[in-house]
Amino acid sequence: MIVHLLLFALATLVVVVMAAFYAEADDSTALRSVPKRFVRFYVSCVVLGALVWALGLAW
Repeated sequence: MIVHLLLFALATLVVVVMAAFYAEADDSTALRSVPKRFVRFYVSCVVLGALVWALGLAW
């Protein structure tokens, strides 16, 4: 389970870094936005996963 979370975090980091560099014109601004974007994306995925899991248990 821990390995899966770490692999997901790595994949998330790659997606977030690429999105940050596409979204921001300045590289330093993009790098500064990565931690905030990473946490927001990762927490959103956790919330979505918990919702799907909870709905699956309800059926």
